[in-house]
Amino acid sequence: MTHPFPVKVVALQAGVSVATVDRVIKQRGGVHANTVRRVMQALDELARQSTQVGLSGRKFMLDVLMVAPRRFTDAVRAALEAELPSLHPAVLRSRFHLHETLDVEDIVELLERIRKNGSHGVLLKAPDLPAVAEAVNRLAAAGIPVVTLVTDLPASARRSYVGMDNRAAGETAACLVGHWLGAGRRPRKQQVLVTLSSNRFHGEEEREIGFRRALRERHRHLSIVDVSEGHGIDGATGALVRQALADHPAIAAVYSIGGGNAAIVQAFA
Repeated sequence: MTHPFPVKVVALQAGVSVATVDRVIKQRGGVHANTVRRVMQALDELARQSTQVGLSGRKFMLDVLMVAPRRFTDAVRAALEAELPSLHPAVLRSRFHLHETLDVEDIVELLERIRKNGSHGVLLKAPDLPAVAEAVNRLAAAGIPVVTLVTDLPASARRSYVGMDNRAAGETAACLVGHWLGAGRRPRKQQVLVTLSSNRFHGEEEREIGFRRALRERHRHLSIVDVSEGHGIDGATGALVRQALADHPAIAAVYSIGGGNAAIVQAFA
């Protein structure tokens, strides 16, 4: 296997030892399949990031850990890699840990591996759970800043949150749904479907809270039917929505918080 990158650079990108990378590249065997995939992913990431011109400035390693549908993580990866070359004279490289679904134990294990291997920062989209917050606290204690993306971990020692005001977004959605369904002088009681990818994401929970509060204050004739745990994946989300429509045929609108929009539209059709 030939490639233009020093073994030491590949090892840093993959988060494994130089000896492991050497075994994978020389195809000597004895390496776990998951580790081989990490090395191959590192080579792919280095190839994409090699478009940065003049890799002579101070180098930083950024880890990106996201639990989200592939279409979303692909968009984040593309946006980040498009932006990195503009940060010269510093040179930022990124290691990606992208999963559509991941158990909390595996999320914590990944964060621990990042802490042990060393990193200059972590961009994180993960469920708001105590074990995840504690892992973030350990990263912060090790001097590795964590920035949460789209959904927050407010009880953790994360450095900052990047994303919308989720409660305001939910309130805005309620205002629009209420307007489109038409209040009138004697509004008709109707149901609104609210779909979440999972009830463990703080940002989604905040949007649902804002939506419910606004309906309660301004549109009492509208009630909510909610479904979750489709993880924004079309197949699982579509099945949940079809079941909800079968159980509640009077549903007149949907507020899609957690993605899977194509499947939701198909279910309504």
